[in-house]
Amino acid sequence: MSFADRFTNYQPTHKTMQRLKIYGLKRGMIRDDGFIFWHYSHGKEVWLPESEFVEKRATLLLRLKIKRQNNQPWRDLQNLKTSARNKIPDLAAYRLAKKRERYSEREDLRSRILEKNRQSRENLQPSEKRRRFLKHLEYCKNRYSKDPLFNLSVRVRRRIKVFLKGRGLDIRTSTRKMVGCDTVALKKHLESLFKTGMSWENKNKWHIDHIIPLASAKTESEILQLCHYTNLQPLWAKDNLTKGGKLEKAIN
Repeated sequence: MSFADRFTNYQPTHKTMQRLKIYGLKRGMIRDDGFIFWHYSHGKEVWLPESEFVEKRATLLLRLKIKRQNNQPWRDLQNLKTSARNKIPDLAAYRLAKKRERYSEREDLRSRILEKNRQSRENLQPSEKRRRFLKHLEYCKNRYSKDPLFNLSVRVRRRIKVFLKGRGLDIRTSTRKMVGCDTVALKKHLESLFKTGMSWENKNKWHIDHIIPLASAKTESEILQLCHYTNLQPLWAKDNLTKGGKLEKAIN
């Protein structure tokens, strides 16, 4: 049995999960006095001045890089551990929430990730780009047909994007902020307005309609107001096409 095979059924312990919940600090967090968090030692926080933190981090990254290059069993083990941790719903949800929190709060982290992704895409061979594109396209098609939440988010985002492009506008605001709620809340809102016969199984037969049409907006602020979820309703496709952008029929 290989070194990695012994960890095929690895599961993170309860202690691991409790540590993640109790110890909220992550390496790199900066304190008010300028010291940077390094790690926990016997339950106590270890903070370092910036110069020492940079030196220790560079040493650690170099050691890990060498280890990844020369130790395939160790690399396989880390992949197995990560995969096993992500299969635990509570732990996976917690780690994802923390990751999104860091991403939204730290401009330097966002810029670094976006730049890294951009460079990675530029270095890809055309054949690899094509393969990834087709794989992503197939994934989106399958998820669009099976996942109501994903289907809903795509439909709302697409409608707003097409309208803004037609007006020649470039509003750098996320769809979630424009709509005013997340996809789960929007789904519940639309379900509360379902007419007889409507369901997510026949979602191709009804549209997500703006009660007061977007076409009636004159300014950018009015567009943002009309994108709010309270101005959205499910409407049979035939009725929506008949209504068009007429405000009178939308109100009656």
